[in-house]
Amino acid sequence: MAIAEEVAWTARELGLHRPVLVVHSMGAIGLELVRQQPDLASALLVAALLETPQPVLVATWEQFLAYDPAPAAAACKVPLLYVNSVMPHDEARMRQVCLHVVIGRTVGAGHFHQLEVPGQINAMIDRFLATRGVGDSW
Repeated sequence: MAIAEEVAWTARELGLHRPVLVVHSMGAIGLELVRQQPDLASALLVAALLETPQPVLVATWEQFLAYDPAPAAAACKVPLLYVNSVMPHDEARMRQVCLHVVIGRTVGAGHFHQLEVPGQINAMIDRFLATRGVGDSW
């Protein structure tokens, strides 16, 4: 997945050492990145589309629908927090392929829950990072 490669390149160019990778919606990008570059991130947080030009959106959705995240999730070795909202997601399947995943769910929000209920998201992220010893050097 080309976007994952671009994110990895950007992190290296910025000199980021094992950053916490936070992705929204298309968590496949983050999963693929930690599969391709297992030593890049210290943790992965998926907060289950920004306004995007239609041709980009169509191409992205075609790739998204063709992508099977199970192999990347199974290969994920970093701490993984998956935060879901009202969007459908097969949490049981995620738990089967990635045994160490921590799943959270926001209340009273839609797809953009990081904007609608940031207090819930931030509390989950803070708790997750604190209990995993991630980000202590910040």
